[in-house]
Amino acid sequence: MARHYSTRDFFRQMPNALLARYFQGRDVLDHLNFTTMKDTQPDDLFAAWLALPDDKRKGMDAEFQDIFEMSCEKGFRAILDEAVAPAGRTRGARRICSQPGSARQPL
Repeated sequence: MARHYSTRDFFRQMPNALLARYFQGRDVLDHLNFTTMKDTQPDDLFAAWLALPDDKRKGMDAEFQDIFEMSCEKGFRAILDEAVAPAGRTRGARRICSQPGSARQPL
């Protein structure tokens, strides 16, 4: 069954601690208190997200889509393939990211 991506659902499924770490690393949305925000209820986060400039959102959303793609069974297996591949040799992640529907698929 095909999975549907939306930013709001991604925020709902991702632990707040990881979202906080992601946004802190990019120096955005630092006014939000992720520790008091309830997991699975990202309304404040989503509102703040929509207030960001389009160019910032676009780049981060592409990364979120990559994370979403890797969060399925095939993606998990690709990550394992990468982890055990000899140095300098990649297999799984590039294969999974080049599949139709991937955010990183070449145009």
